[in-house]
Amino acid sequence: MNDRMPVGIDDFQKVREGYYFVDKTDFIKDLIDSHGEVTLLIRPRRFGKTLTMSMLDWFFSAEKEKESRELFQGLHIASDGAGYMKHRGQYPVIFLTLKGVQNDTWQSLYDSFCLLMQNASLAFAVLTGVLRIAKESIFSGLNNLKVCSVMTRMYADVMGFTPYEIKKMAQDLAMEGALSDIQAWYDGYHFGDQDIYNPWSVINFFDQKVLDDYWINTSGNSILNQLMLSLSDEKQQDLISLLRGESISAMIREGIIYDEIGNDEDALYTMLLTTGYLTPISYEKAFGGYWCELVIPNREIQKVWKYGISFCGKKICVKQAE
Repeated sequence: MNDRMPVGIDDFQKVREGYYFVDKTDFIKDLIDSHGEVTLLIRPRRFGKTLTMSMLDWFFSAEKEKESRELFQGLHIASDGAGYMKHRGQYPVIFLTLKGVQNDTWQSLYDSFCLLMQNASLAFAVLTGVLRIAKESIFSGLNNLKVCSVMTRMYADVMGFTPYEIKKMAQDLAMEGALSDIQAWYDGYHFGDQDIYNPWSVINFFDQKVLDDYWINTSGNSILNQLMLSLSDEKQQDLISLLRGESISAMIREGIIYDEIGNDEDALYTMLLTTGYLTPISYEKAFGGYWCELVIPNREIQKVWKYGISFCGKKICVKQAE
């Protein structure tokens, strides 16, 4: 077992050959069984989206068939049987990432993406991102679109670490004594019916062995700053409740677009949920979305919220609940 933490490594081959790997290859089996043409997975930043896509590329790609022969040995997908392993290295794969990609306008990016997604030769696709694409005409040339958001039970444990995986990591690394601190700082997310830990923060903690707010440094947190700059009296009361460890009620509508965030409270809370600043502790299906009870997931994200208040020059008095 390799105990090096894959901090910042999102290539599956590199992780398998030189770093600690949490086995998520049952996702490959589930995709093969699903027979879906397009699967859209919505997760916050730094929750393993690129590594997951790299894993799929290395498994299915015909170009990588020789190089990938050893990569999947001993993993769940290998034990799932020859019926699944026969798919390894058998397909032409297009692997695209929009990390660092910029377009002049949303429309130009949208138009470019449509050209690819409506290609008649494209039979199967997996997409990832932090927000559901509302303009689903992108997929008009494909059937059976499956949208798997943070509210969806399907594939809920594919990205992020489960309590079982965290316990095994702690045992493997001889750090069982840190489990309660890890839970307080990095647990608390709820995807579908799964309890999920922030994987970026966890691997950084195991790497540096220091409890810290690692996730905040991976982005400018502009969506949170936008909220702080536009706090109404009602939203300020929501914020006070959240910082006291209480929940707030909100309608989550997953089919939003970014431009709605500043003008639509439902859109704002939806964005805060899908980007990892809030998480649901309960929800009910409602017309047009989900009626949710939302909380700040853990101690690390609470520090992010407090940093946002300070950054925007807000003065908010929070009296802790008795």
